[in-house]
Amino acid sequence: MRKDAGWPLPRGGGLTAEPTKKGRPVRLMSPYTFWRAEAAASLQIQLSAKTDGKMKVFWRGTPPPAASTKPSEWQSWRKTWWQKERSVSADLPRGTRRTVTVKLAGASGYKGGITGLAIDVPDGVTVHAVRLLAQ
Repeated sequence: MRKDAGWPLPRGGGLTAEPTKKGRPVRLMSPYTFWRAEAAASLQIQLSAKTDGKMKVFWRGTPPPAASTKPSEWQSWRKTWWQKERSVSADLPRGTRRTVTVKLAGASGYKGGITGLAIDVPDGVTVHAVRLLAQ
């Protein structure tokens, strides 16, 4: 993502981001946080989409113990954040304010401590809400 409509979000609106190159996905990234994968089995996303499409959800695990004392370890870990092995895909239905639930539990690599998410959505998608679900 290179730009959005800015803050504050329009009343009743959501985050609509534009890619730098049309036709490429937009990546929305969470801040650093922490939860146990076992405590959040699904991700629920409320969105509006102009066309049917696909989205991809990635998750970031925890850093190796040495990453807190060795910058090179942190850089090595950083290269593994948004890889195919730590992702799931979901269909996006066209329409206004649709809710998509993405199952994370059982996906390869979704275990232990999770420190963030990245969501790739096609151009033209507005994200209204994102929340983790226990079930």
